[in-house]
Amino acid sequence: MITKTIYMTWKTPEIMASELPIVKHGLRQMIDLNPGWTLSMNYDSAVNSDLEFHLSRHLWEMIKDDHIVTKIDLWRLIMLYEHGGVYCDVDRICDTPLDDIIG
Repeated sequence: MITKTIYMTWKTPEIMASELPIVKHGLRQMIDLNPGWTLSMNYDSAVNSDLEFHLSRHLWEMIKDDHIVTKIDLWRLIMLYEHGGVYCDVDRICDTPLDDIIG
């Protein structure tokens, strides 16, 4: 069974109040269509903190200065492995409840 947590990332918390269409049809629609799921919105600072916590010092030193997109790819794998759930990019249009897809 998949843990009912949706992981998303963005640079800063301002995304939650954005009126951009991409947020309306992506992030907000994901929340509205999935009331039984928990949203875990993670910002760049949290991604860095999580990676530093989960990786050995050596691995963290290797990637700490990489672009955030590269780090999010690794972070996503760690979060799903450690906690379960699903990951979705903020800019993905959502029109179907996850329960209809996952079953």
